[in-house]
This record gives sequence, structure tokens and C-alpha cells, in this order.
Amino acid sequence: MKLINSITKQEVKIGDTVISFRGEKYEVRSWSEPHHAGSTGRMYVKGDQYDRELYPAVFDCEFVD
Repeated sequence: MKLINSITKQEVKIGDTVISFRGEKYEVRSWSEPHHAGSTGRMYVKGDQYDRELYPAVFDCEFVD
């Protein structure tokens, strides 16, 4: 599976900067792909002060085959 930006359709890679729906910048550290059809997976990102685990939709991202 690939992680893509659902608006630009560009692939998101580790180390990329992503912007949340609140306008906050984060660096992509890793991710966890969805385990079943009802899951969206998770993105692990680093902000200015701390690391976070967030849904891909927070950054307009999604996993595709």
C-alpha cells in the first residue's frame, strides 16, 4: 500500500512535511497501514514539541493499493 495525499494524489514519504487541517506542520516519521476494511491506518508524525499518532485524514492523506 502507498500513502498518498488525497487532494494532490502525490505519494507521501517518510521525512515529508505535512500540514494538518489546523495549519500545523509535522514531519512524517512512519505509519501503520490499515489492518482491515474499516480501518484508516495511522500516521506517526513529529511536531515542534512532541511526537503524535494521528489519522491520515488529518493531513488529507489516505492509503491506496
